[in-house]
Amino acid sequence: MEENNTNEPYTEQHYLHVAHEGDSRSFDLTESIFSKTNTPSFTIFAAPAESKYISIANENQVEEQSNYGHVFLGITGFNPVIGEYESVTIGFSAGESMATSEDNISFNDHLRYPEASSITVIGNGPNFDENISSLFENYNKIKNKTVSNESYNLLFNNCVDFVDDFLEKSNIKNVKISGTPSSITKRLKNIVKSYQTPIIIDLNGDGVKTLPYSFNISFEFNGEKQITGWVEKMMGF
Repeated sequence: MEENNTNEPYTEQHYLHVAHEGDSRSFDLTESIFSKTNTPSFTIFAAPAESKYISIANENQVEEQSNYGHVFLGITGFNPVIGEYESVTIGFSAGESMATSEDNISFNDHLRYPEASSITVIGNGPNFDENISSLFENYNKIKNKTVSNESYNLLFNNCVDFVDDFLEKSNIKNVKISGTPSSITKRLKNIVKSYQTPIIIDLNGDGVKTLPYSFNISFEFNGEKQITGWVEKMMGF
């Protein structure tokens, strides 16, 4: 990944993207709202090269500069594994050594990268609820080591690819993470602009009911068929 060679001073930016059914809007914020709201959400963090990095080892903290920057993900909502509402982060890096994948996953990057910019996505409706559930499902698989860590590779398997793959596996549509941490930081506000949840109409008055991803229903998104959640037969879009 490229280093940040510009002479412009970096100032962290924070945004809120509200994805209501059939509509979406973005807002500028003065600070990140990750973990500061009880609303289910997911947050994409991006710290450019040369931003502050805090090395945490044996309870000692050393402030440094990040050589390449970092991109990581935050999730807020009800975690069914622990049965509690929580805010968590997950990221991917080389760890202490490129020779092993044992410590490639980190769960405290919001503490390690205090100058990271962020965009938090909140929404409502069954589709958004399914997204949050899927994010926690994949988070728990990695946290509880029911899936093995992949090897870190600066060129082909890095923090950016990890977040992009994580969102895709969680069925988050129309959010594509690519580039370097520095370039992603500059266009962070626009990364989720196409993310929306559909309007669902209750046709028979007994409440909105949906079918989970496990039903293997496919739908064409942007020319590509993907497995998705769906509505029951008495619902309408």
